[in-house]
Amino acid sequence: MIKRINNSSFVIIACLAALVLATAFFSTGCLDLGGLIGWEEEEAKITELQKEKLGSDQERLLSIFGYPDEFIIVFDLDNEKTRIETWLYEDMESSYTFISGEYNSSDRVITDELLSDDFDINPEDFVYGMSPDEVNRLLGDEGIVEVDNDTNLKTITYGEGLIVCNFTADEALVSVLRARGIRSD
Repeated sequence: MIKRINNSSFVIIACLAALVLATAFFSTGCLDLGGLIGWEEEEAKITELQKEKLGSDQERLLSIFGYPDEFIIVFDLDNEKTRIETWLYEDMESSYTFISGEYNSSDRVITDELLSDDFDINPEDFVYGMSPDEVNRLLGDEGIVEVDNDTNLKTITYGEGLIVCNFTADEALVSVLRARGIRSD
């Protein structure tokens, strides 16, 4: 004989079963919340990545044209880690170079049509000395690692060459190339 139970009885039974299972897991140590807590800590670290403060010239360019389609960042280690950036805007056929956030020069650049991709990054996301792990977290990718045997300099390539980062032997970020694929018809 099958006895029917109404919905409220079913909900009460389900809640009691869940309570019994949860008590068993907690009392036997089968449920380890350490993994969940570690995940929250890792998520907090991602949001804590330092960002570069943009110079007034860079902010002005951003307010007019938005973020660049491509960019290159180099930290000049021989000159007090001076940050040198070139931003490329495909539609304007222009590139702008900044030294320590201030405008230095511009050039006309003609490119083929660039493709979009899944990397949502901007120049200020990269700061001198970031570790490979920090860049990996920022990009959500581990990339392909190459190490120069003579200098121990490390190059990590992401997204089939769309982003290339170079690190010192001490694993400090010293340059970033952010490119985009070119449409081929």
